[in-house]
Order: sequence, then structure tokens, then C-alpha cells
Amino acid sequence: MRMMLPAATSEMLREVKAVSDEVQRMQGHVKRIESDLVFQQEAQVCREERAAAMAELTRQSSTMVAGTSPVEVQRQLEEVVHDVGKLKVLVDRHSMAINGSERTQQNLRNVSGRVTAVESDIRSIELSVGRLEVALEDHVGQVQQLTTDLLHPRNALAMTAADAPMPTPPRSKLAQHGDVEQICSTAVCWRIPGVLRMDRGVGVISPEFSLSGCAGKLTCFPFGSTSSGKTSVYWRAQRGVHAKFRLGAGDVFSDELECTYDKAKEKGKHELCNLHDVVGVDGVLTVTLEIIWSNLPMSGPG
Repeated sequence: MRMMLPAATSEMLREVKAVSDEVQRMQGHVKRIESDLVFQQEAQVCREERAAAMAELTRQSSTMVAGTSPVEVQRQLEEVVHDVGKLKVLVDRHSMAINGSERTQQNLRNVSGRVTAVESDIRSIELSVGRLEVALEDHVGQVQQLTTDLLHPRNALAMTAADAPMPTPPRSKLAQHGDVEQICSTAVCWRIPGVLRMDRGVGVISPEFSLSGCAGKLTCFPFGSTSSGKTSVYWRAQRGVHAKFRLGAGDVFSDELECTYDKAKEKGKHELCNLHDVVGVDGVLTVTLEIIWSNLPMSGPG
């Protein structure tokens, strides 16, 4: 029973690693954006300073009127050259800030693309998780079946038969097995030893007993009378009995059953429980019949 469980796990881990790498790259872009936002703030300052410098140059040029002495003109020209130099520096800073703003836009576009990629990877991981859950459930089911087959190889061989309900032998040909004990006026228990050694589809019948005025026998197929492999339990009562009752195997009981035995027949549960859940450590299965109501007067132990 080879499983693809490790491969599915590796695929999911690779996708998780890819998402982790994308997140780290996004964090780098965010840091660059934070840095570029400083350039944007400086760009605004540069615009304001450049406007102020242009206004100052305009003011200075308006004061250079005819009749000004050469010395004064020289001084004003030196101030203009100085202000032009400041303006050039401001223009350069503004250009850097504009470039920073463009980088910010590009980084924002990069982050948006990364977010889309991460969302796609997350959807892929969710699909991988779903496949892994299905593979895990299948793996658990195969392990449980393997455990059952190893513990009960004869039962495993029988499980290879078709899933259609298997024919069961006539009740008259079933072997009588175990002992019946009345535990109260309305209930008996039937102890069946060695049930784990029985094959699937093999049934046994109890000794005849009388309970609440009703004579009858119990029938049990430890590994089931159907293809499900679950324990089957039935009660056959004498003709003319109309009763409500429950059947149990170990500590598992059926719902209330009702039957009118107007002819030779039996009533019970085809799939009451899993044998391994109710069999004792000594390999003994205890089957219980509890009569809730019957149309016959109650009698003592039979």
C-alpha cells in the first residue's frame, strides 16, 4: 500500500517557501517606498524654495535701474550669480526627488504584482492542503484495513468477495454454540467463545430458551451476514408471539424492534456493530436479548 502522502507534503512545503520568499521581497519594496516618500517630501520643499529663489531674482533684476554705480552693479551681479547657483542646487534636488517619486510608483507597481502572485500561491497552497487531507484520510483508512487484515487474515481473504449480500446457510444447518443465561425476568445473555477464529459469513445459533413466556433462539454472525462485515444478531421466537425487544452485542444495543411471529422467521439487525469494538479480551462475544413487551404472559426462567 504505497501512498503519495510525502510527495503531497513536499509540494505544499515548496509552495509555502515560495510565498515566504515573495513576502520578503515585498517587505524590501515597502522599505524602498518608505525611503522614496522622503524624496517626495523634499520635492515639495524644493518647489517652494525654487519659487522663492525665482521671486528673489525677479526682485533683484527690478532694482537694477539705469544710473546705478558700477560698484553697486557688480555687487548685485555677484548676488544674482550666487542666487542662480542656489537655484541650480534646488533644481538638482528637485530632479532627484522627482526620480525618487518615479521609483516609488514603480515600486508600488512591483508590490502590487507581488501581492497578486502571493494570492495565487495561497490559492495553490489551499488546493494542496485539500489534496493532502484527502490523501491522509485514504492513508488512515488503508492503515486501519491493513491492521484488520494482519490481525484476522482469514477475514481479509473473505473481504475480497463481491460487495453483494452473501448467501447465508439455512438456520437449521447452523452449529449450536455457547451458553445462554437469564439475567432478569426480561433479558438473557448468550456468551459465544472463539468468535475471532470464525470466518466471515459463518453464523452460530444459541441453545433454545424461554423468556417472558416466549420460547426461541438467538442467531449471530460475528463477522456479519452481509458484505459489510459487521456483526449480525437475530431472534427467532415461537409462532404466535408479538413482541417489542432490543438486541445487543457487548455494550452496543439496537433501537427498539417489533415483530409478529406469525410464521417461522426471525427479526434482528444485519449490521449491529463492529466485532472488534465489542468482543471481550478473552475472545468471547456477549449477545443480549431484552424483551420490552410481549403479548404472552411472563414466566420464570426457561
